Amino acid sequence: MLQINVSLVQDSPMLIPAYKYLTLRSLGAPAVLLSLAMQGVFRGFKDAKTPLYAIGMLAWENGRVKGAMG
Repeated sequence: MLQINVSLVQDSPMLIPAYKYLTLRSLGAPAVLLSLAMQGVFRGFKDAKTPLYAIGMLAWENGRVKGAMG
């Protein structure tokens, strides 16, 4: 279980939502790390356009999926 060692009072109403938020955000950390590493690889190959196109396509897909959900 995640230990939260910050200056929050244990009976704070924000403790549970903050815990849930940080837990969900931590699930996305490997994807962020991978995307940053791949951007570095492409920049090392002197190719800055491919990551830009990939980010654009992913942003478009994210908007499409969110639009379909709600």
